[in-house]
Amino acid sequence: MSFKDWIQHSFRPGFSVFALMLWVVIGCTEAQQAASESSGDDPARVLAVVNGVELTEGRVINQAKEDFKVMQRQRLEFESKQKETRYDILRRNLDKLIAEELIKAEAEAQGVSQEELLEAEVDGKLDEPAPEEISRIYEINKGRLGGKPLEEVRGQIVDFLRGRAKGGRRDAFIKSLKAKYTVDDRMEPMRYEIAIVDRPVKGAPEASVTLVEFSDFQCPYCTRLTDSMVEVMDQYGDRIRRVFLQFPLNSIHPQAQKAAEASLCAHDQDKFWDMHASLFEAPMSLKPEDLTSKASAIGLDMEQFEQCLNSNTQAEKVSEDLQQGLEVGVSGTPALFINGRPLRGAATTAQISAMIEEELKAKERE
Repeated sequence: MSFKDWIQHSFRPGFSVFALMLWVVIGCTEAQQAASESSGDDPARVLAVVNGVELTEGRVINQAKEDFKVMQRQRLEFESKQKETRYDILRRNLDKLIAEELIKAEAEAQGVSQEELLEAEVDGKLDEPAPEEISRIYEINKGRLGGKPLEEVRGQIVDFLRGRAKGGRRDAFIKSLKAKYTVDDRMEPMRYEIAIVDRPVKGAPEASVTLVEFSDFQCPYCTRLTDSMVEVMDQYGDRIRRVFLQFPLNSIHPQAQKAAEASLCAHDQDKFWDMHASLFEAPMSLKPEDLTSKASAIGLDMEQFEQCLNSNTQAEKVSEDLQQGLEVGVSGTPALFINGRPLRGAATTAQISAMIEEELKAKERE
């Protein structure tokens, strides 16, 4: 009997306090074991080499143990969220260790302590915040500060501005050290596997980079992503391909579901991208009569289209896309995945291009 079945069998009137305590202990143990088994931890795996020093996954995990405790207390519901949070923790702590090794190497090269080095390169170069900047921050955050007078909270604002400036100085210093010393960062980006069989595709089948977007035809932000996608498709040509998956937010976009189905009915007639362009051209005009008008304008067989749309033939496929989106952590639209790497929100052309370039360079190294 599985743990879940045991709980369902045992949790009934008269269920003892001891059994409840046992449920908590076993539940936590099973959750931790499952997380460990699914994470693919390999303590000996080298995630980075900094100036000849190997940083192993085991060392990074040990560095991140307090962060993982916080993650466990958060009781993240979806496996995708657990995966992303775990990756972010490892990435953040690997970056910390890389920075520590760089600072150590530079301190040794200069013959000073690490504290002296940071004082000279970071702390000692901080200017006092300008009065106008203090006033600007105060005005922006006056409500959060409870309406207290500036003089009462000036110290807090100064500390905030100094902390921000210090972070910027430190980041710039670490960046300069990365250019000076050898840093071989081997940590792979986090990726999801997304099924795209029989989904609308534009671009060469053998393209090195696949962009999968989850979108909603009634979503205004999705229109912005669509513009960016057109630009990168023009820029990269056959090196990339674009795949469209449906994610209608039915609770706030009541016309999105039938628009999604209409696009797939057009897909049956090899006219998906024509319908896609027409739907996004007027995302507020998605009533049934609008869908019919758009279908006619792009030259669809209207009898076939209307039979497809009125019979809800495509509803199951839309539901499949929605479910797959939820499984990979999509909670809103648009959501873009580049070779399985998530890029949330209405990403700009520059952001998309930057990740495409990373993927193309990675392919060249293979």
